[in-house]
Amino acid sequence: MNVVFRYIIFGLLSIFAILMISKGTELWLVAANVNGDGIGIQFLGLEINDQVSAKEISRYAIGFFIASLVAIVGGFFVIARSSVKTNERSVN
Repeated sequence: MNVVFRYIIFGLLSIFAILMISKGTELWLVAANVNGDGIGIQFLGLEINDQVSAKEISRYAIGFFIASLVAIVGGFFVIARSSVKTNERSVN
């Protein structure tokens, strides 16, 4: 894989992680002020669940935080692998 392509993947994963962090924060703040039975959760235009009870919203928020952490770590692995491959080529 090309080094530039790896940086593009890192950038996309970083953007995706930022979006998930913002959604998790939004859900965390909304969890305290739910009117009625619950809310519907959408991410990037896709409906994840149409009826989430007020006590389960924090679980979805934590899920978004964990998923963003996975995306960030995956992005760093892509960059680290790129650095290792570049260093191996320099040595040979």
